[in-house]
Amino acid sequence: MRHIVVAAVVLLLGAMGPQVRTESPFAPLWFLGVLLLVAYSFGRLFENLGMPSTVGWFLAGLLVGETGLQLLLPKEFVVLNLLRDATLAWIVFHVALHFYPFSRLDKRMALSIILSTIIIVLTVSVGVWFIMELPWQVSVLIGAISALWGPFSGKPIPQRLSAVEIGGAGGLLSLLIFLLVVVYLSSIGWLAYEAERYVGRFVFSMCLGGISGYVVSHFNLMPRTLKGLLSGIFGVCLLISAVFQIFNLYVLPFVISASMVVSREKSWKRRLNTLHSKVGIFPYLFYFGLIGSFLNLRHIVKPFDGVITVLGITTIAIFIFRGLWMNAVSKVEFASKVGGISPDVFSRGVLTFEILMPSGFIFFDTISIENAQMVMEFVTIDIFLFLVVYMLFIRSVQLLLRSGDGSLIN
Repeated sequence: MRHIVVAAVVLLLGAMGPQVRTESPFAPLWFLGVLLLVAYSFGRLFENLGMPSTVGWFLAGLLVGETGLQLLLPKEFVVLNLLRDATLAWIVFHVALHFYPFSRLDKRMALSIILSTIIIVLTVSVGVWFIMELPWQVSVLIGAISALWGPFSGKPIPQRLSAVEIGGAGGLLSLLIFLLVVVYLSSIGWLAYEAERYVGRFVFSMCLGGISGYVVSHFNLMPRTLKGLLSGIFGVCLLISAVFQIFNLYVLPFVISASMVVSREKSWKRRLNTLHSKVGIFPYLFYFGLIGSFLNLRHIVKPFDGVITVLGITTIAIFIFRGLWMNAVSKVEFASKVGGISPDVFSRGVLTFEILMPSGFIFFDTISIENAQMVMEFVTIDIFLFLVVYMLFIRSVQLLLRSGDGSLIN
C-alpha cells in the first residue's frame, strides 16, 4: 500500500512541476525524478505481488509519459533520448556478454532456433496474407517483425543464462532476416530508399562495434579497478549515445558486437559481471521507465480493422514454434517454465522497440502512408503485449501452478 501512496504523492507533485512549461530548462530533470520514483514504487509493488519488476517500471513510464498523464513529451528533449540510449548501451553490454561462445547450443538446439525462426516468418506472413488479404509486402514485413527474439528484457542472472544465450543466437538470426527483408522490400520500391540507408547504418554500427571491441581487447585498454571500470563504461555509454545521435548510427548493434568480442577474454568477463552486479537494477529501471514514456498508445484507441486477428496469428505462431517446440526439443533448462514453456522466449519487446523506433529515425517513415499506420499500430500493440500482457499472464499461471509448494519465482 505504501508504494501506491508514494507513487500518488509523486504524481501529484509532478503535475505541478516546471514541465507544464516545456521551455523550462528544469523540465527534463523534474520529469526524470518523477519517472524514477514512480517506476521504483511500481516495481516494488509488482515485485511484492510476485510479478516482474520490469512490467511495473514500463507501466510507470506509460503512466507519466505520452500515453498517460503527459507530464512531459520525452521525444521533445534530446537529453532524454541520450539517456535512453546510454542506459540501453549499459543493458545490452551486460546481456550480450553472455552470448559468446554459445556453449549451451548443441547442433540440435541451433537447428531448432533456425527452423523455428524461419517457420514463424513464413507462418505469420502466409497467415496474414491469406486471412487478412493484406498486400504480400505488408505480410512479409509483419512476419519478419514477429520472428524477432528478445533477450534484453531482464538481467542475465545465473538462472537465465541458458535462455539469454539461446535468445542471443535467435536475436542475431532474426535481426539478419529482418534486415534482408527490409533490403528486398526497398529494392523493389515498396520501402523508401531511406530504408536501405537504415540497413547500411545498422550494419556499419555493428562492424564499428566489433572493431572497437577488438581494439580494447588487443591493446588491453580495460581499466583494472572496479571504480575505473565503472567510470570508463559509464563514460563510453554516454559518449556513444551522443556521437551516434549526431551521425545517425545505432547503439544496439554497436554494443552487441563490441560486447561479444570483449567477452572472449574470460578474466574481463568476470570483472564486468562483478561490476554489473554491484550497479544493480538501476539501469534497467531507468531504461524500461523511459521506453514506457516514449511509447504512445493513444493513437491506437481505435486500431485498424483486423489488428486483433494479426496479433492472434503472431501469438499462436510464437506460442507453438518458439514456446512448445523450442522447449520440447531443448535439453537446456530455462529459468522457469509454465507447462514446459519459458517466459523468456516471449520477451522480445525491447528488441522490437529499438529496431523500429530508435532515436533519430522512424522506420515507419519509409513505408507508404496507406500501410505505415497499419504497421505502426501492430508494432505498438505488439510491444505492449510482449512487455506487459504476456509477461503478467505467464507469471500469474506460474504462481497458480507453484502456490502449492510455496516457492517464489524471481
